[in-house]
Amino acid sequence: MTTKAYDTVDKLYQAVKNLNTNAKFVFEGKTVNETTFGTIKWESGDSHTTTNPYSDLTWTAVEAEMDKL
Repeated sequence: MTTKAYDTVDKLYQAVKNLNTNAKFVFEGKTVNETTFGTIKWESGDSHTTTNPYSDLTWTAVEAEMDKL
């Protein structure tokens, strides 16, 4: 079975939700990896920033959660 890009993106969204239900973000990529994780636009008030405000949502934690899905 081939994993499609959207499957990985869906896993990213689900993993973040599993780890922090309050996190709001936009991911515009098709490939999920450590580099693209750094491009996530996190909601901060009424704007977005690529600076991750959630200490619990590291790439290591999110990747581990994605692997469980």
